[in-house]
Amino acid sequence: MKARNTRLYKFLMKLYRRYYNRFLPRWYVLIFDILSIYILFFLAYAIRLNFKLAEFPLDVVSVKAAVALLVYFVFMYVFRSYSGIIRHTGLHEIARVFQALGVAFLSLVFIAALSDLFHRPSPFIPRYAVLLIHFLLSFFMLTGVRLIVKTVFHRLVRANIKMKRRVIIFGAGSAGMVTRSALMQDHQTDYQVVAFVDDNSGKTHKMLDGIPVMFPEKVFTNDFISDSRADQLIIAVQNISIDRRKDLIEKGLEFQLEIKVMPPVRDWINGKLSTSQLRRARIEELLERPPIRLGVDHVIRELEGKVVLITGAAGSIGSGLVRQVITYKPAKLILLDQAESPLYDLQFELNHNSELKPYAERAEYV
Repeated sequence: MKARNTRLYKFLMKLYRRYYNRFLPRWYVLIFDILSIYILFFLAYAIRLNFKLAEFPLDVVSVKAAVALLVYFVFMYVFRSYSGIIRHTGLHEIARVFQALGVAFLSLVFIAALSDLFHRPSPFIPRYAVLLIHFLLSFFMLTGVRLIVKTVFHRLVRANIKMKRRVIIFGAGSAGMVTRSALMQDHQTDYQVVAFVDDNSGKTHKMLDGIPVMFPEKVFTNDFISDSRADQLIIAVQNISIDRRKDLIEKGLEFQLEIKVMPPVRDWINGKLSTSQLRRARIEELLERPPIRLGVDHVIRELEGKVVLITGAAGSIGSGLVRQVITYKPAKLILLDQAESPLYDLQFELNHNSELKPYAERAEYV
């Protein structure tokens, strides 16, 4: 049994590596949906007859199946329920499938009702019970296959990722869920959210998408950090006080967690959050006082037009220096760090942050 599972896993991994960067043409999806709907009509009719196949009028059912298929095809084409990328199926794609199938079902019910109203039942129009059974079978089949493909794909992706992170998200609201969604979409790192943390007692002791929501006092303990093997804390609350943010950062540092902060919504790319936009906590967020501001004229005289090298540029202190120095227009800003991934995150931030983007071309990454 174990050998069979190993062979199946290797086969799936082979398919994954071969088709990872390819996408199934939408017409293939449409053909699959059409064939499924047609075949499921016969199953719906058999269920209606309690599987008494001796009473199954194949020729009549074939005609009714063709009529139903025609109506379903029209509305699937109108709503473009086949146009989504299967491996990224979400609520939007499922809703579109439901709309297409639902409108087709109601249209067939309306036609059957008109036929009854005028006392002219047509041999080509399916009856209500069959229509309902067929609609339910079709919806669960089409959405089920999409979700299975998505699940298998993401499991293969996760199995192929070497870098793994176990994350605590502070904030069990909409921002926290957006952050988790961004983590799940990252194909470079395997993120696993071990807990949501929130100060709101109304949210704690509950589950959010299968993940526990807990009080900070329960999470920031040696036992929990050790048992969960958490190594990263993400602060996913927009309107958090400076004191509370400082307290969370200090707690994270106490347990040697890497600390990242969700950026303001205005800095999201095309209104969407990605993991590369999560910035490291800045050193000035730990200061007991406002940061010291040097005389602007003096700083400009020292930096403008000069070639500046910053070592450890991707760290919390180094990245803070980068964000400040780059605005003083050095001729070139050389950013040196041995951590390739955080350096890439910093590069992404400079290229997409609305305040820093005008200066990004001055930076060189080593």
